[in-house]
Amino acid sequence: MTSIAGEGDWTTTFEYNDQGRKSRIVKSARKASGGTQGSGVSLDSEDLFVVPPAGGMVKTSYNERDQAVESRVYTSNGELMSRLNRAYDAKGLVTELNARTRRGGARSRRRTGAADGDGSDFLRL
Repeated sequence: MTSIAGEGDWTTTFEYNDQGRKSRIVKSARKASGGTQGSGVSLDSEDLFVVPPAGGMVKTSYNERDQAVESRVYTSNGELMSRLNRAYDAKGLVTELNARTRRGGARSRRRTGAADGDGSDFLRL
């Protein structure tokens, strides 16, 4: 396990399983409020970093090519809030991002090129 301190808002820890596959755990240092918790992911980020909700955490699993393939977002109470899955093409570029929320909602973004050009390269969860 390797731990890296964040810039005050979160801490990051890396774990490796028996097959050497990496998982990144990002925990929010911000206090959770009683309101709605939210999170989001930039589609242009190289590893599709997901910012955890206040008081919550994000666990990201990587494949054998060290590509982020799944992120699970948890609330401050440890409840699974959303799950993101990614698909890659032969060049290692993200071609699809699917998100499912705990309320059964689903969102999907499919890439057809380097950028969609519609200004919506951010997926709010």
